[in-house]
Amino acid sequence: MSFGASADYAKEQGEELLASTYGCNESQILELIQQARIELITQWCAPQERRGI
Repeated sequence: MSFGASADYAKEQGEELLASTYGCNESQILELIQQARIELITQWCAPQERRGI
Protein backbone atom coordinates (compact mmCIF):
# COMPACT_ATOMS: atom_id res chain seq x y z
CA MET A 1 0.00 0.00 0.00
CA SER A 2 1.27 3.45 -0.80
CA PHE A 3 -0.09 6.82 0.22
CA GLY A 4 -0.26 9.76 -2.16
CA ALA A 5 1.02 7.82 -5.17
CA SER A 6 0.01 4.80 -7.13
CA ALA A 7 1.91 1.56 -6.57
CA ASP A 8 3.07 1.63 -10.20
CA TYR A 9 4.41 5.17 -9.85
CA ALA A 10 6.24 4.27 -6.64
CA LYS A 11 7.74 1.22 -8.34
CA GLU A 12 8.89 3.33 -11.30
CA GLN A 13 10.49 5.86 -8.96
CA GLY A 14 12.29 3.07 -7.09
CA GLU A 15 13.55 1.57 -10.34
CA GLU A 16 14.84 4.97 -11.49
CA LEU A 17 16.60 5.48 -8.15
CA LEU A 18 18.30 2.08 -8.34
CA ALA A 19 19.45 2.75 -11.90
CA SER A 20 20.62 6.33 -11.44
CA THR A 21 22.10 6.15 -7.94
CA TYR A 22 23.42 2.61 -7.79
CA GLY A 23 23.92 1.84 -11.49
CA CYS A 24 21.66 -1.22 -11.42
CA ASN A 25 20.65 -2.67 -14.76
CA GLU A 26 17.15 -3.97 -15.53
CA SER A 27 18.02 -7.55 -14.58
CA GLN A 28 19.44 -6.49 -11.21
CA ILE A 29 16.42 -4.31 -10.50
CA LEU A 30 14.01 -7.17 -11.24
CA GLU A 31 16.04 -9.45 -8.94
CA LEU A 32 15.94 -6.88 -6.14
CA ILE A 33 12.18 -6.42 -6.54
CA GLN A 34 11.65 -10.18 -6.39
CA GLN A 35 13.86 -10.44 -3.30
CA ALA A 36 11.94 -7.60 -1.64
CA ARG A 37 8.67 -9.45 -2.21
CA ILE A 38 10.12 -12.60 -0.68
CA GLU A 39 11.53 -10.74 2.32
CA LEU A 40 8.22 -8.96 2.86
CA ILE A 41 6.19 -12.16 3.13
CA THR A 42 8.72 -14.32 4.98
CA GLN A 43 7.98 -12.59 8.27
CA TRP A 44 4.41 -13.89 7.98
CA CYS A 45 5.32 -17.34 6.70
CA ALA A 46 8.16 -18.15 9.10
CA PRO A 47 7.62 -20.47 12.08
CA GLN A 48 6.61 -18.65 15.24
CA GLU A 49 9.98 -19.09 16.94
CA ARG A 50 11.73 -17.34 14.03
CA ARG A 51 9.32 -14.39 14.19
CA GLY A 52 10.13 -13.75 17.82
CA ILE A 53 6.58 -14.43 19.04
